[in-house]
Amino acid sequence: MKIYINNRNWVTWPKAMATKFAEEGHDVIFIDNASTYEPLLDYYTTCKFQIIKMPNLGNTCAWTGNIVTDLNEPYVVTDPDYDLSMIPFDWAEVLLEGFQQHPGHSKYGFSWDESQVPPENPAYILDEMYKYPQGNPIAWGTHLAHNWHGYACDTSFAIYRPHIPFTISGIRKGRPYTGIHMPWHITLDPSTTPDKLFYLFDDEVEYYFDHVENSSCTYGRILPMLQEYKLRKNEKKNLV
Repeated sequence: MKIYINNRNWVTWPKAMATKFAEEGHDVIFIDNASTYEPLLDYYTTCKFQIIKMPNLGNTCAWTGNIVTDLNEPYVVTDPDYDLSMIPFDWAEVLLEGFQQHPGHSKYGFSWDESQVPPENPAYILDEMYKYPQGNPIAWGTHLAHNWHGYACDTSFAIYRPHIPFTISGIRKGRPYTGIHMPWHITLDPSTTPDKLFYLFDDEVEYYFDHVENSSCTYGRILPMLQEYKLRKNEKKNLV
């Protein structure tokens, strides 16, 4: 299966995704949207994956850049900011079953786990995840046969039918084909809630949001944390 990771300035999460899928025997290709983050550029020079370098065309670059339009078989396009390490290895076979089980759709993707979002991340309140400690059943959309959910995939991880223009629609597979959307888990400090998953704000996160050009839907939410992170860095420098 060809897997296109559409990326700009992330390295930690897409690197882990690429490693997982390559070990499973898939063909991983990076679509890079004019990244400038040096650790990522260094990774590109040493990794074994094909890198397609593009101008910054955003999250639909695979289609607007005519990268996947001529493919004659199903393919994957995904955003880069997920932890998919817990996804079973047979995910491709399972998602492809959706083509026959629910033939009226153009793409078939993973669902996302909201149950581990820490209260220190803005998504916990703004997306009302605090109301659903086991995960929001509404966010999973209409329950469909064979453990599918009628909720749009947008540009999150999904297998696409070839020769179909991009749309945000699609359906998602239920657990255990459920990954983690990492921007929901970014925090400045360790979470005070023991059962929540947190990812500490670091220089990679800072660089990404400093160069996101306001195009990320999470930019406005992360901005207060970004400002506080910079303030703390400056204070540490002044102490030296």
